[in-house]
Amino acid sequence: MGYEIVIFILAILFFIYFVAIWSVHFISIIYGKYKFHKKPRNKVEGEKLPGVSIIKPLMGVDDNLKENLETFFVMDYPTYELLFCVQDVNDSAINVVKNLIEQYPSIDAKLFCGGKTVGINPKINNMEQGYQVAKYELMLISDAGIRMNDDTLYDMVTLMTDKVGLVHQMPFSCDRQGFSGALEKVYFGTSHCRMYLFINLIGVNCVTGMSCLMRKTVLDSIGGLQKFSNYIAEDYYLAQAFLDNKWVIQLSHQPAMQNAATYSISTWKKRMIRWCKLRLKLNFAAWLEPMQECFLLGLCSCWTVNVLFGWNSLVFFLFHVLAWLISDYTLLKITQNGKMPFNKLDYVLAWLYRESICYYLFLKAASNPTVRWREGKYRLKWGGTAEEIEDNSKPSIPRSQGTSSTLILSNKSINRIKKPISSHKRTSSYSVNTKNSPSLNSNSYNSDAENSVPLLAQISPSQSTSQTSLLNTSMNINRTNRAFHHQHHHSISNPMTLNPVFQNPESDHKPMSVLIDMNEQETKLN
Repeated sequence: MGYEIVIFILAILFFIYFVAIWSVHFISIIYGKYKFHKKPRNKVEGEKLPGVSIIKPLMGVDDNLKENLETFFVMDYPTYELLFCVQDVNDSAINVVKNLIEQYPSIDAKLFCGGKTVGINPKINNMEQGYQVAKYELMLISDAGIRMNDDTLYDMVTLMTDKVGLVHQMPFSCDRQGFSGALEKVYFGTSHCRMYLFINLIGVNCVTGMSCLMRKTVLDSIGGLQKFSNYIAEDYYLAQAFLDNKWVIQLSHQPAMQNAATYSISTWKKRMIRWCKLRLKLNFAAWLEPMQECFLLGLCSCWTVNVLFGWNSLVFFLFHVLAWLISDYTLLKITQNGKMPFNKLDYVLAWLYRESICYYLFLKAASNPTVRWREGKYRLKWGGTAEEIEDNSKPSIPRSQGTSSTLILSNKSINRIKKPISSHKRTSSYSVNTKNSPSLNSNSYNSDAENSVPLLAQISPSQSTSQTSLLNTSMNINRTNRAFHHQHHHSISNPMTLNPVFQNPESDHKPMSVLIDMNEQETKLN
């Protein structure tokens, strides 16, 4: 008798849980319909909109990078600056940014190379230099693979009311071809979207850092980006810091459109495993995730309704799966806000695959606390902190340490860099011809390949070894002729003053040499 009572009580409790999960479905559909793709009623005049500093951390190039970055140059917003950050001084993304800066000279854009190591998080290390010089009150951190609509920034800024400290976008994906493209869209538009909407509605911290607008003064007051540099899930703790300081977090009306050119089932699985590992180290509730998935919840519910109501388990399970499939499709349609890039059969296949493999992905994540992210390998600890694991199989990336100089390219000073007639080696000072220097293009680069130096900064030989070590490293790595064609000719932008260093034999005008220390935010002259 006592055993039957226990079973009955357990069945009641699980049925309550079953109803709660289905309530999340209905609430997320209603909230998504209300929230997504909502246009502001009253248009704010351009002069009343605050300026925005946009930090874009970049690493590597894919076929969509130029297209994605270009959307930030053509936004319908009056005042903003673009701060591109590249860790590796030999990264081919530099050429993409340089070409866009030349193509849109009216946009305030700068490129920072080399990064600054302030912790183990490679994204924060890459962004730190751009963060230090961001000049506007509002700051947007946006990943390289994000494609921006022309009115998205306006939407996010208008949500930044007096009590709001951070506005974020829910991850979604652009239309892509193939099964892997359908799989990614189905995941982000159903399972991920459902929980993301519900958790944000009830005011719990659920923020992804791929596209976040925040108040820079608030972030400065709590220690800046550097404060979160020892977390891999820096976006979660950054958002939590805003909540702890009594600021409201808002969800944008427009999802963040991920548009990386390289995508596959394998890439998606690795990403899901990495995200799951992070969640398991942040919250005990994450260990219950398998119980909120369709198939396992349905199987347990079959037993529950059989105990409580005597219903047929098989019929109930099939009805449960069909209802879940339909409700997910409804939410996906709301998030998509347009025609689907695949037919309903493709949706069903992608949905079945995602719902079936999620248990394997969870077990894979729970069995190993190490993650690979960008170029590093890390061992996760409880609470979100991590320690970097040395990986000797991969080459290290040249990057600045401590107060090393920052390498900057700006749309205000893209000039040809010439070799001076001097006995100095390539690691010494180089001149920037600032008189009658046309904007660089691919033809001028090819024609001057042997007479131009593919540097991103000019460092005087009079500076200390610690200040020039980064540039020396990057030059030694690429001594071959191939490096000259892979790199680009950039001059350095600096809002401060510049000093002449030596005469250019081709002109009476004095060229300049620059060393920029971003920690002190001042120009050190030769």
